[in-house]
Amino acid sequence: AERAFREDLYYRISPLILNVPTLHERTEDIPLLVAHLLRRMKRENVQVTQSALATLSLYCWPGNVRELRNVVVRALSHCQNNVIDMGDLPPELLTNFGTCSAEEYRQTPTTNLPAMLANNELRLITLTLQEQKWNVSRSAKILGIARATLYEKLKKYGITRENCHRLPHP
Repeated sequence: AERAFREDLYYRISPLILNVPTLHERTEDIPLLVAHLLRRMKRENVQVTQSALATLSLYCWPGNVRELRNVVVRALSHCQNNVIDMGDLPPELLTNFGTCSAEEYRQTPTTNLPAMLANNELRLITLTLQEQKWNVSRSAKILGIARATLYEKLKKYGITRENCHRLPHP
């Protein structure tokens, strides 16, 4: 329309039109892409927990695969014992789902309410522990759960005192 592109060149390349869906539209590919990225980085021995993969699937990925690659690189720099877990993911990934609307999340096949609730539970527990300087008794009381229940959830989500500082801050 602005004549900024040569018209004859446009017609030469127009037979080759590719429709590549965004990463948000194919979240089922995230585990495969993460494994591929780890192989390319010669880090095949690194494992990614199911909770970390679930969180990656909940994110909207406005930067697509390039953003995923950067997140994997960043997580590798934080992970211990060759295991990428929730605490190794960037805080903004855990506190900001990206630019997706609620409708887009409902349309994502791998996103479901239990996974989203688990992610929110993880964030609330982490924020409370940070706020209470890792005092489990006070945190459990504030959360309205038994101390033993909080310990079970810490184990479930892989939250430790060491990785708690890498999880989202209040």
